[in-house]
Amino acid sequence: MKSKRFKRIYIEITNICNMRCSFCPPTKRESKFMSIEDFEHVLKEVKPFSDYICLHIKGEPLMHPRIGEILDLCDNYDLKANLTTNGTLLKEKVDILVGKKALRQINISLHSFENDSEDDFIKYFNNILYAIKKVRSSSDTIISFRMWNQGSHSQHKVMDKVYFNFDEKFEWPDITRDIISETGFCHGLRDQIGILVDGTVVPCCLDNEGDINLGNIFKLEFSKILESDHTNSIIKGFRENKLTEALCKRCGYASRFR
Repeated sequence: MKSKRFKRIYIEITNICNMRCSFCPPTKRESKFMSIEDFEHVLKEVKPFSDYICLHIKGEPLMHPRIGEILDLCDNYDLKANLTTNGTLLKEKVDILVGKKALRQINISLHSFENDSEDDFIKYFNNILYAIKKVRSSSDTIISFRMWNQGSHSQHKVMDKVYFNFDEKFEWPDITRDIISETGFCHGLRDQIGILVDGTVVPCCLDNEGDINLGNIFKLEFSKILESDHTNSIIKGFRENKLTEALCKRCGYASRFR
């Protein structure tokens, strides 16, 4: 069976968040939740191109008032979903998540509580443990705890399908910062692609402001966006070790592939 083009597609169902983390600057875009109708349209468009979607670019997906229906739609379209969350709403929303067949993995960013007291963290972590035990009682959902530190990437298995992942800190690319490099390679448009809450298609999950606007999925077919000259010029640049976009030249994460 031929594999689909992307390993995963990021769909931002909201850019609204209930926290202000030091490593995740707030978006400058209009605050919004993606409607169920728009989300289903996106699924129809992207289904031929991947089997896996990630319900996150910016924002806290568990804040979406119809997160249960979103996961049901993923199942209807035979798509597996990864959910990235700061974990603060897991206990409150866990009954909605239990039994959702599409929910493949929950990524929990523990670094979100970097500046809080020890007592607050223990309460927060206990609420997370309660939620994941409940989710795992009826499914094989993978649980991944994420921590950003100064070391290199490592993964530690805690128990069956429960992992602690450590990785280097990184800064979100910023179009206003100085150029880091004009050469390099990226997995954007090869392994992944992103869709912002307003439908803007971007090359990767780090283009959180839509600086590299490839087109809007609510105005143009996704397949046409992928065939566009703009998209293909970026791909060609990556193949030739050239960063053609201003944002890519200012992306520290891309330096990992140089």
